[in-house]
Amino acid sequence: MAEVVPPELEQYAVKLQQLRAKLGQVQAEKGVVQAELKEVERALELLKGAAPDALIFKSAGHLMVRVSKEDAEKELSD
Repeated sequence: MAEVVPPELEQYAVKLQQLRAKLGQVQAEKGVVQAELKEVERALELLKGAAPDALIFKSAGHLMVRVSKEDAEKELSD
């Protein structure tokens, strides 16, 4: 004999599934942001150790463009 599940309980179950899916999306986005932050922090570390007149390049689409150390640090810090 099958049990009848109240509609209110079914709605809660659907809402729970939606919240779990949303949590998974947020966790994935958090991972991406954390990876980007580590990349920026590492780039800033490398820039700090570079000489003031060092050749610094940044990616601009399919090109590498030369920038000053100060401009690179400013852009990464923003």
